[in-house]
Amino acid sequence: MPFSKSIFSIGITVLKIDHLDNETLCKQVEYFCRNPNYNELHNREMGLNNPYLKELNEIVEEQSQTILNGMTSYPLRVSLQEVWGNHNLNVCITTPHSHRNSFLSAVYYPQSTDAILKFHSPFTDALLSHIPPIADNYHEFNSVYYDIYPKTGWLILFPASLMHNVPPSKEERYSIVYNIGVDS
Repeated sequence: MPFSKSIFSIGITVLKIDHLDNETLCKQVEYFCRNPNYNELHNREMGLNNPYLKELNEIVEEQSQTILNGMTSYPLRVSLQEVWGNHNLNVCITTPHSHRNSFLSAVYYPQSTDAILKFHSPFTDALLSHIPPIADNYHEFNSVYYDIYPKTGWLILFPASLMHNVPPSKEERYSIVYNIGVDS
């Protein structure tokens, strides 16, 4: 390890959820993605009061609250701000982005076989800008990105400010995405 101590950390949570009706969730995503304004995020909004999302909403809220409770002892509550669906085929790709004005983001995959969720380090590029980008062993101090290969039933929660993107997929990929805030 190049340093003797790591002083800051970025956490993510990855859970496997086996009991949700993924077929129905995929149909819900398709329904909201059929909107003619599909490429505009807020036109794919699935609605936090959507009865098909009730159980998933509860899981996302519970896991988000656990993360918040682990970061502070102040009595704060998380709140789900919005939820939307993505039905991505080979032609769909997102560029690196973050979710502004939110504390956490969460993404659930009701169907995924070859998806990649790529997280970008907020620190590494500045640190490595003075040395050649060659390494035999990648670790937290010299990795520019971190890939997760989500499968069907995975829920991933991460800081909303963390840059991320989703490269093209060869197969169908469905995801349900949340922005999560904090209320006092």
